[in-house]
Order: sequence, then structure tokens, then C-alpha cells
Amino acid sequence: MPSLDQSGMAAPCVETPAGASAEKRRIAKAARLRRIKQQEDDSIMGTNDSSIVSKRSVSKLYYPDEPDFYEPVTARFQRRHPLINRGYWLRMQAVEHTVLQFLDENQGSPKAVVNLGCGYDPLPWQFWHRYPTRCEGTLFVDVDYPDLIRKKESFISRSPLLQQEVPALSSVGPESNTVLTCGEKYALVGCDLRELKQFEKLLLEILNLRGTSILFIAEVSMTYMRVDDADALIRWANTIEHAQFCMLEQYLPDGSSHPFAATMLAHFNKLGTPLQAIPRYPRLEDHRERFGRLGWPSVQVQSLWTLWNNLQIVKTHQRHSLDIAEPFDEWEEFALFAGHYFLLIASNGPLRTKLECSDETGTPKISATDAVEEPRKALSFSPIEFTDKAKYGTNAGVRRFAACVRSQNEVVCSGGLGAHGRLTSEDVWSRGLEVPGTDTPIRWTLTERQSNMPESRVSHTITKLGNKSNGTLLMAGGRSSPKTVFEDCYQFEDNQWSLCGTLQPGRFRHCVVPTSTGILTTGGKTAAGEVLSEWRYWSKLAGWVKITLREKDHVPPARFGGVMCRRPGGDRGILFGGMDKNGIVLTDMWEWQFNLTEQGPQVSCRPISVSIAQAIEGANYSRFGANLIAVPGSSQHSPVSSASYSFMLVGGISHNGVIPASEEIVWLNFVERLIEDAVHPSACRVLTKGCYQRLPATSIRNPRPLLIGCAATKVSDDQDIQISEIEGVHEEYDIAHMYEVLICGGGAVCFSFGSFHNRTSYSLVEDFGTLGRKNILRSPHVYDAQKVYGGIPQVEEIKVNTKEDFDMIVTNAKPVIIRGSDVGSCTELWTHEYLVEHIGAETEIIVHSCPNNRMTFSQKNFSYVKQAFGDFIKAIQSGEKLYLRSVSNKQPFKQPTKLDLDFPGLAADFQLPGALQRVKDALHSSPLRISGPVRLWLHYDVLANVLCQVRGTKTIRLYPPGDVDLLGFGPGSSSSNIDVFGTEIIPHTCPVDAKLQPGDILYIPPMWMHGAMPTAGNSVAVNCFFRNLETGYAMGKDVYGNRDLQSYEQGRRDVEKLVRSFDGIPRDIRRFYLQRLAAELRSHAGGEECVEAEEDQH
Repeated sequence: MPSLDQSGMAAPCVETPAGASAEKRRIAKAARLRRIKQQEDDSIMGTNDSSIVSKRSVSKLYYPDEPDFYEPVTARFQRRHPLINRGYWLRMQAVEHTVLQFLDENQGSPKAVVNLGCGYDPLPWQFWHRYPTRCEGTLFVDVDYPDLIRKKESFISRSPLLQQEVPALSSVGPESNTVLTCGEKYALVGCDLRELKQFEKLLLEILNLRGTSILFIAEVSMTYMRVDDADALIRWANTIEHAQFCMLEQYLPDGSSHPFAATMLAHFNKLGTPLQAIPRYPRLEDHRERFGRLGWPSVQVQSLWTLWNNLQIVKTHQRHSLDIAEPFDEWEEFALFAGHYFLLIASNGPLRTKLECSDETGTPKISATDAVEEPRKALSFSPIEFTDKAKYGTNAGVRRFAACVRSQNEVVCSGGLGAHGRLTSEDVWSRGLEVPGTDTPIRWTLTERQSNMPESRVSHTITKLGNKSNGTLLMAGGRSSPKTVFEDCYQFEDNQWSLCGTLQPGRFRHCVVPTSTGILTTGGKTAAGEVLSEWRYWSKLAGWVKITLREKDHVPPARFGGVMCRRPGGDRGILFGGMDKNGIVLTDMWEWQFNLTEQGPQVSCRPISVSIAQAIEGANYSRFGANLIAVPGSSQHSPVSSASYSFMLVGGISHNGVIPASEEIVWLNFVERLIEDAVHPSACRVLTKGCYQRLPATSIRNPRPLLIGCAATKVSDDQDIQISEIEGVHEEYDIAHMYEVLICGGGAVCFSFGSFHNRTSYSLVEDFGTLGRKNILRSPHVYDAQKVYGGIPQVEEIKVNTKEDFDMIVTNAKPVIIRGSDVGSCTELWTHEYLVEHIGAETEIIVHSCPNNRMTFSQKNFSYVKQAFGDFIKAIQSGEKLYLRSVSNKQPFKQPTKLDLDFPGLAADFQLPGALQRVKDALHSSPLRISGPVRLWLHYDVLANVLCQVRGTKTIRLYPPGDVDLLGFGPGSSSSNIDVFGTEIIPHTCPVDAKLQPGDILYIPPMWMHGAMPTAGNSVAVNCFFRNLETGYAMGKDVYGNRDLQSYEQGRRDVEKLVRSFDGIPRDIRRFYLQRLAAELRSHAGGEECVEAEEDQH
């Protein structure tokens, strides 16, 4: 007890120097944390400044007759780029549609619209102006940080325009300036939304939370909050008796490696306002599950691109008014933006708002999984290296929306948009011929030459007339702006362009194909904004002639930005894609046939059958701004009565949203049969089958290109290559069938986040092999692996419905992510608290403890620590670098662990789907894995296994078995010390990433090397190892399932004996023979089958 002085009073405590120092440190730390928090809050509030300027631009441009409610809160007007204007208009329209739906429900009952993170948005004033009657009985509540709310109150009090609706604001409640109201119409609430009790207390000052229907709006505001805080707010909002929630935020439809996504994320990170929700909830399905898990029974979520395609949400007259207010042709970039934002509406009662998009064009959306063939196998898809790179600088080859054509031995990419504006120059790509069987790579030469093109233009066409390499070139159409469209046409002769007539009206984004006698065009858009449906034919003698279609009931609708291609062998082909006048991607597909008759040119069209359309629907073939190229058919041998042909579809945007990497390049394959009509004796050819094939994910090398605004052309002729005729090749080769496509330029303005340009062109080579010996004609392309931009390819995501589906996965020996399968209630139940309760807080476990966030097995920078399970969970929650890989409770060194035996309290919560019966039948072990913020070393497993992600998210980086020599695996070791997450892409390797969410199942084939990194939250997973081989495993016990095959273990012993047999022989002779023996081993490892497999991996 304290000592007393002579007066009986307590003597003052004298603080020791050590105590004073500790107190100073505590105060300094608290002050530092307050500064950091304030900086974060200031950065978040700063995002409002840019947003409000963009919204004012939209308001002035698209609502010219409406009062400028943004003027009081913005210093000056700045007109934004058309892309940003239309993107913000769609954001604002999505929110407006949601609020109107809410206001129209249960008319007469009290309502409140609570805008969380409102910024300076004048949404209430816009609704009072546009919909005064529908707003009656509704209280609008703006909520944000107290500092921002005070500024907003100041803006209102100084603005006569805003005061017309809100003449005075008065403080209510015990804390002045925290809640300001204007009757029962409007309220301002200043509150940190992380303080939910305070927030609820303030709302109770102005609202009856039980008797009022409340719509909470969070328009790109809660994503800046820490995820746990945002989740708590969502959960709390559901406690309101009659509540709805409207959230508009960013998401990642194709992962963080997509160039748009990577640019967007980097932008917000640079601002100091990272998108906190994305690591944990990257997909639409994640947000739907998120709200369901937090108690909301009714949830709808769609991308803004889906909303744009819905004529009930964005009506025809609104689209027309947008086009009148501002010319627009940034469709691909608009689709990328809208495809990376979503609108979610949740309700704790019935939800009357419908976000689903009805198919306006009539094509059924039917999964075509059964129609998908094996991926194209003998492929090389690579960025190309070109000489004279330094001469042209970093912008060499950078152009978008150019026209590309093969002329003589060159590929010419003309016009388009460069890094700093439209170009009149041409990129000329040329190269020498590679000699098969050598290691000499193909080297391209890029020459940028000035053209006599009269005006720079984009979205034009250049077409080669005839099949000869030196055929006539015709340039047609194009634009400098959507209102300045060209009608002049030019021929390329004597190395210069010369005027050769006009195509009236002028058009851009039209379709053009060569015929055997001239050139055919359809579609396009004019300067007046008209979308064309007409067909025209050009010949040297007559110029452009208009064609009337023979069958008036079979006329393809007007379109622009579509694709049309002539099939081999005749003036016939297909037409599809493009947009209609409403800016909606068309989903129809047509066959066309051209004939030059005595009456003049004629075209007949007929729609492709519904069954064929359904079969290729999964390829996302309904595209805008894509490239379509006729290529050799997938079947090399067809009966006389049938023929097959294929088209390669490259890039663009899709009716369905952002195109995943696995479908950016697809092959559409058709089979046509000769059918005799019983009524009419003449035979006709009818399409009877359609299917599609994807580019294998492992073929997409870094950097991942953005196939928007690119131009593609076939480099090789439509003929077989007689290799034996190539000069300098004397070895006997058979005929090889192959082709090559060059993809030039591409990129996009990524909304307000920055630009992305493809810094090189790409070569895609498909080799069908030879008709005799199975020699692979390789086309390697040299590139510097240390200069990699973009992301690593993603593992393919599939659904597995049957045991046969999974058997095929195991047979293919490629990693896949199985989504949509049921692994039990564990994904919901296995919270930290639940695990502690059902495993036992005092249960002893052995964990890996690491001083940093990366464990290395070879250096053993971690230690094994025995710990109570409850202490382990507390430690990883606080950020300690711990990792649990469970072992058997009874005999950890003798028998493998199994979840049902070692954690019986959890066993009932986890299940393998029925389709994975093969795993159950051959199960070796099923360890439980729980990870703090620590990465697992690179290793391979000899047993096949499925990794079932239960909680948290993680990234698994995998390498195919052929990369083993490049990844630092020592002899006899199944682990490597290379940090695959902390370095540049390792040269010549082919990594793929699997980004796992709760409920995902990753199949990892044997010998696929992989490392793991948690990305959000503490990762919890169950790893099921199983034997997929009948024989060959090492004899004896194998507790962890990573003992190498018996043949390898025996082989290493044989190698030791072999080396010892050279003892006593001079060193140079010894090396000579050992190198020869090593070469023999390499030749056995690289036989014909292995060559094909390697091609498939790369």
C-alpha cells in the first residue's frame, strides 16, 4: 500500500527512470498509430475529390437541363474523357435504379436512404429534383467521417441552390455537430463506421430503426475499410428489421494478373488506398457468399457490364441520349471497366429488384462443356524478340486499333493509336526462315516507316486481294474521331498508297473479306452514328457496288465491330459478333455465300443452327473488336461426304463480360456434310456440328498480353510446308503441316487508372506434326525473362460432376481448380473459435515456427515447436509466423495422419465430393493444414493429391515436371530453396498460379513442383494424398507421401556404382565418358513422347 507522510497523506509516487522511459515509448507509439490512422483516413477521404469531379462532368454533359448540384462542392469544372464520363454515368445509373426500386416498394411506409461514405455526392438533391413525388416520406441520410461531414455542411450552408431543399441544418443529440438534420427530409451524420455502437446510437437520434425501411448504399466506399470492419458493418445492417443493402465496388473477374486488374490495383495502392475487400472477396460468387454468411437471405449481384446489357435498367432512349451528348467509341475499354465493377443488392426480406439480364438477342445460354474438345496441343504462344529495339525506344511496336496484313514476306501494321496519339506510320515486321532441327531462334526485324497515308486513322481495314503474297492491298474506311469518319479508299502499289475511289457513307469498325474476284464488306458505323447492315462489293473495274441480299427474310442485323472471315475453298464464310445500335454485343452467327453472276454480285445468308450455336457458346464467341482468322481444321482426315474447317478467334470483349485468359484465343471448329435433298436432286452442304477448343493455360507465357485493340494476321500460307526443300537442310523430313499467326499491338486505357500497352507482338504457332516421322517443327521466340510484365497464367477452373470427369483430370496430369463441389459444412463452421472448441484448446500439436514470412526446408530456418492448439490459434491471429501440418497423434513417425482419426471432432464437417471416389479408395493421408502469414517452400509430392481450401485464401504456384532442372532441386531432394514468390519469373520455366478460395479443390499431379502463400486471413485446408499408380512406389513406410519412386532410388544407387567404376582413370578421360553417358540419359528423357509433352507444357 502507498506510504503515508507525517500528515497522514499519501506520499506521491516517484516514477523510476525505467518506468518513465516505457511510458514515453507507449505514448509515442500511440501517437504514431494515430498519425497512421489519420493518414489512411485522409487518403480515403481524398478519393472523394476525384470522384466528385468526374460526376460533375457527367452531370454537366448528360443532364444539361438540370441544376448543377456539384458546383458548390467542386472548385472548377473539368470535362473528363468520354470513357470516364460513360463509366461514371453507368455507376450513377446503377445506384439510381436501385434507389428508385426501393422507393417504389411499399409506398406510404416510412423509408430512409442511408449513404455510407457519401463524400460530397448530392444524390438527395438529384432525387428531389427528378422524382419529387416518389421521394415523399423518405429521409435521406449522408454518412461519412466527421471532418468531411463538417465540410459538407459548410458547402450546404453557403449554397443558395442546395439550401432550396435544405434551408437550415440543426444539431440533435448530445454531441453537437455530429448529427445535423433538416426536418424529416435530410440528415448529416459524422461518424467513423468502424464504431458501430456509436453509429447505431446516432441513427437512433433521427430514425425509428424498427418501423422504417432502410436502404444502405455503399458506392465504392466500404472497399477501403479493413475487411473485418466492413463485414461487421454488413452484419450489423442486417439486424435492422426492414433493411436492404446496395453495394457497388470493384472485383476481379479473371484474377489480379489481368492487365486491367493489375493496373487498377496498382493505381489504388499508389494512392495509399488499397482495395481491402479484393484479396478476400475477388469474385462475384465470393460477395454473394459473403452477404449470405453475414445473415442476408436474399442477395443478387451482377457486373456493371451485365447491367449495361439489360434494356430494363439502361433503356433505349437513355443510350440514345448518351450518344447525342458525346460521341463515343471506347467500347472495349468501357467493357473492361464495367466488367471489373459489380452491383450487389441484398435484403433481409423478399427482394423485388431483378438484376438478371434477359437475352435480348435470343441466343440461349447453354453450357457447352460436353462439346469442348481437347486443348490444341502442339502450340507455341510467345512474345517475340526483335532486333533494333534500342533504335525505336520503349514505344516500339506500340499501337492499338491498327490494320494488319501480310504483304510479300512482311507483316505490315498500319495506322492506329500509338502511345501519344494517332499514327500515320507503319510497323513492318520481317524475319528470316528458321532451319528446323537447329537451336537458332526466329529473330524478327521491326522497321517503323513513314507512310503517305493522307490522314492518321484508326478502326480501318487493309485487305489483300487474292492469295498471292504480293497481291493488291486495299485500305478502306476508318476514323480520326467518331464524328470524323473517312470514306476515301486507297490501293497500295509501287510502295505507296494511291486514291482509288470512295466507300459512301464513310464507315469504321466494318467487316471486310477478300473473295476470289474482289472484296466484300458489311456493317460498320457512320459519322452520324448509324449502324450499317448493307453489303458492298469492290472490284478494280467497278469500284464499290451495293448488293441486295437474295433472301430478304435472312438478313443479318446491322452491326459494327463484328468479325467476318472467308473459309478455305470458295467464296463462303461466317459472320458474327459486333454491337447493335444500343451498344449490346450481338449473339447471332451467320453463314454467307458470295456469287458473281450475270446480274451482278449476290450474297445469300442464313443463320447457323441453334444446336451449333449452343455447342460453341462456352467459347464466348459473341464478341466485339475481335480478330477472326481461317486456319487449318482440327481434323486432318475427313470423309468425302464431309469437310471440316476452323477459325481462330483472338481477343476483343464478350457479351458475357471479361473474357478469361483461357478463352481469349479459341478455335471454332465446324463439320459440314454433303446432303441430298429428296425433293430437289441437287446436293447441298449443311453445317452439322460445331465445337470449340481453348488455348492451353500453360501456353500463355508472360507477359500476359491485353488482347484489346490488337490486330492479327496469318503469317504462313494456306499450304503444307515441304521442309526438305528448305535450303541447307539435308536430313530427310516428311511434310509438316503448320501455320503461324502474328498478333500485333494492343492495349487499353484502363479507365482513370492508367494505360496498358503490349510492348511487343506475339507469335502463335500450331504444328500438327508430320505425316510420317513425329518430328516437331519448333518455333522458339527469344525473350528476356527478367523483363516480364503482367501476370502468371492461372490454373484452369472446372466443374466435376462424375467419377469419369475426375478420372480424366488424373489422366491428363495437369493441375485444375475444381469449383462448385460440396466439401461439407467446414467452409462455414471452421472459424478459429470453432476449431479451438472441437480440437481442444489444450491439445498439444507440433508446429513450424519461423522468424520471417518464408520457410526454407533445405536451410531449416524454422524450428519444430510443441504448443497447445489454443495458443497456436491466438498466435497466428496476432500475426506470428507459424504453420501446422498435422501428423498422426498416436504414431507420428510410423503412420500417416488422417483427419477422421486424428481430429474426430472435425471429421463430420468435411467430405470429399462423390465424384472424387478415386481419392477415397486410394487414400494415403489427409493432413490438416493451418497457416499464419508464412510461405511454404517449393517442393514436389510423389503422390497425387487434392488440396481442399476451407477458410482463408492462398496462392499455389506450380511448375510442370519438365522444369525440375531449372528450379534448384538437389540430387535426391524433393525440396528447393528458391523463393518462387519473391523473385522475377525464373527464365525458361512455365509457372501457373492457383488462387484458392474457400470451397475450392486443387488437383496437384505427382511431380508438379509447388509453393504456397496465404493471401488473406489464416489459411485452413485439408490435403488428401492418394496413390494414382498401380506399382512403382518405394518399399517401406512413407509417412509424408514424398518418397521418390523405387526406380529413382535404385537408379541413384546405380549411378554411384557407375561413377565408382571409373576410379583410377585420368580425370579428362573420366569426364569424357561420363558426359557421353549423361547424354545418353538425356536422350532417353527427351524421346518423342516427351517432346510432345514439352510442347504442350510450353
